Amino acid sequence: STFENNYFSLFPSGSIAYALPGQQKVQLSYSRRIHRPRSHSLNPFPSIGNGNNIRQGNPKLLPEYIDSYEFGYQKSWEKGTFNPAVFYRVTHDLIQRYSYLIDEETRLSTWVNLDRAYSYGIELIATFRPFDWWSLNGNATAYRNRIEGSNVEADLNNSGYQVSGRLMSVWTPTKNTNLQLSGFFRSRGVTAQGSMYPMYSVDLGVRQSILKGRGAITLRLSDLFDTRRFRFETFDDEFDQYFRFKRESRILYLGFTYSLRPERRDREGGREEMRPEMQGGDGGDF
Repeated sequence: STFENNYFSLFPSGSIAYALPGQQKVQLSYSRRIHRPRSHSLNPFPSIGNGNNIRQGNPKLLPEYIDSYEFGYQKSWEKGTFNPAVFYRVTHDLIQRYSYLIDEETRLSTWVNLDRAYSYGIELIATFRPFDWWSLNGNATAYRNRIEGSNVEADLNNSGYQVSGRLMSVWTPTKNTNLQLSGFFRSRGVTAQGSMYPMYSVDLGVRQSILKGRGAITLRLSDLFDTRRFRFETFDDEFDQYFRFKRESRILYLGFTYSLRPERRDREGGREEMRPEMQGGDGGDF
């Protein structure tokens, strides 16, 4: 069979900023974004884990559209910045795992588009450079997420609070050497049919510039403590399920890059769009 899904969309965005005395400003912004389904969630070929559990993608999945509204404040000083913001986001055609019984003993797990999800909360972003050779940057988000899926099942609704955060520490012992330690944490969060367990991980990396700054050798170890795993609980009138998935995540990467143009060190960071559906949506795998 052949499946086609053609769509045309516009993605407007805009912001209004007002400068305040003392290196301060406030900003109101709106943006519309898209999140397309991953290949494994589209794969129509079934995978049978055992005689009672079938996993199958959904080739008719639509992409998600996220409308994001944000009001933020920024304060800058010599050694860092502080950016708190409040946000409200609406996700249309939310992509979520969905499990149901196809007979008395067999459960099918697939992917569906739910009506929508709403999330609102606060986000804090900060940078700090205590010394010329050491810099820190991080963000933390606390929000409430509400999922509505009555288009699939009458009572397929859920809501809850979640907290997540990232922290990165960068050391520069020499002009050409860069050491980086980064960590991620996400608390327990809701899915349409249950909840997703907390998860955290730590990455470690080193970057050495060579060839007068035009080349670089990088070495990175992902998931240093081998803690990156997905765990879900699913509750239904007909069954309860505990699901655990662990892909290989502790991996050592070695890379080399060469630029035809001189290296630029001035990089500007920004906010990371946190999808509420990452707390059990299209992230991970079956």
